[in-house]
Amino acid sequence: MSTATAELAGFEPLRAAALGVPCLVLDTPGADNFVLGGRTGYVVADQEQLGAEIVRGVRLLSDQRYADLTARCCRLWAGLFGWDRTAQLLARVVEHRIAMADAGRYGPAQRRSARSDITTRVRLPAGVPAPTAGLRVTDEVVVCDGVVELLLNGCDEVDAVSVLRRLGVTGASVRLAGRHDLLIGPRRLPPALAGHQGDRGDMWRVPFYDEFDVYRRQPA
Repeated sequence: MSTATAELAGFEPLRAAALGVPCLVLDTPGADNFVLGGRTGYVVADQEQLGAEIVRGVRLLSDQRYADLTARCCRLWAGLFGWDRTAQLLARVVEHRIAMADAGRYGPAQRRSARSDITTRVRLPAGVPAPTAGLRVTDEVVVCDGVVELLLNGCDEVDAVSVLRRLGVTGASVRLAGRHDLLIGPRRLPPALAGHQGDRGDMWRVPFYDEFDVYRRQPA
């Protein structure tokens, strides 16, 4: 349980999740991003609700099947984070700044103009290969089940359309990145995590059989 009112890095919930332990956190900036409600723990609105949620959590976890499901989801969630991606992103930011200072390397892809706090998620049509040029060094590219997923940093939807036009790509799906995109990159959430309670919406959610449904229907 974490009663922190500011947990921007989410270390405590992720440490617990890595051990298969769900975490109960307050609905405060940062902490609520690192707990998937109903999967890897619960997010409560204020401290007055902590007692009731602790009792409910202990009751649910006394069911071995529920405890096993929760532990599996916790480890899946924690496994999506790693220092390698963090270090790579930092290195790319440094490389981008160097490129900006070097007029000879400052090509069209690096001259993208948008607010630095905006990121766009793009899914290319099936069969379209991953671009090998025309992106910023800070952009992320992954291939999931043969489909290319992009995270265009510092880029809104309008700029994303321009980027795709420059790449010669049509028919791509474009939307502003959500909190999970920013946390784990353009990878898809594993099916067991994709439909957690409190999800703020994912137009690309993977359908799955919700093994937690039986527990959600239980009275608090």
